[in-house]
Amino acid sequence: MSAPLPETDHEQTFVRALEAAAEEYRTDSGALAERGRHHGRRLRLRRRGALLGGATAAVALVAGAGLLVPQLGSGSGSGGVGPAAAASAPPVDGPAFRDLLTALLPAGQLVETGEARGTEKEIPQLRLIWDDGGGQAQYLFWISRTGTTNDCSLPPIPGDTCEQRTLADGTKVTVYQAGTRDGEPAGAKTWSATATTPDGYQLMLQEWNRRPLDQGAPVTRVDPPLTTDQLAAVVADPRWKQVEQAIPDPGLPGSHSSAGSPADAVK
Repeated sequence: MSAPLPETDHEQTFVRALEAAAEEYRTDSGALAERGRHHGRRLRLRRRGALLGGATAAVALVAGAGLLVPQLGSGSGSGGVGPAAAASAPPVDGPAFRDLLTALLPAGQLVETGEARGTEKEIPQLRLIWDDGGGQAQYLFWISRTGTTNDCSLPPIPGDTCEQRTLADGTKVTVYQAGTRDGEPAGAKTWSATATTPDGYQLMLQEWNRRPLDQGAPVTRVDPPLTTDQLAAVVADPRWKQVEQAIPDPGLPGSHSSAGSPADAVK
């Protein structure tokens, strides 16, 4: 018998999406469940603080598994930013999007492209393996329209760190460093930076010192390559404006109605 669903519609939607995405990835169920519980706790506490009022266009990312769960809607949450304008720039394809990111990574070589999805979808996304000479690291990067803001309002899990900064243009950047979780190899680390812009976009970059989808594989380096300041600089780089402006508005005629699946990888 399956466990009962949470009592709120928002949590039920998240759980169903999480289960569907888990089937796609066949990832570590123990680590995935732990992150799902932590994410659900954050959602519940934010709801009590009236930060999740109204319908939102949100993207939930399960950090340790590199798992993207799109949840697209209309409007914006009371704690977030307003809707962004329609696409106003030419499309950016997957290889061009990937080249923009790799130009910001430490000098090294691209080992593998697991996914390179451009603005033909509502959520352009990259997943790749990079080696700067100190060992392989995996990166996951995406840009979306959003109605929510990530922050450090809740205490991090013991052993983790969370930093938040606001840039001169009003962009809010949150950097989170997560340590090893149950079911992960010894020394596993997951570091991320999330930028939420005043004009309604969210950018998230994650890096691992291992291949997170290779269950049981050991770490490939001591730390991920980018420091917290470097992570923040990448997500706040002005070159992403051209990608943001090319993302189709899901509410406009002719736009794609689905953000696609994490399994839609471009090799």
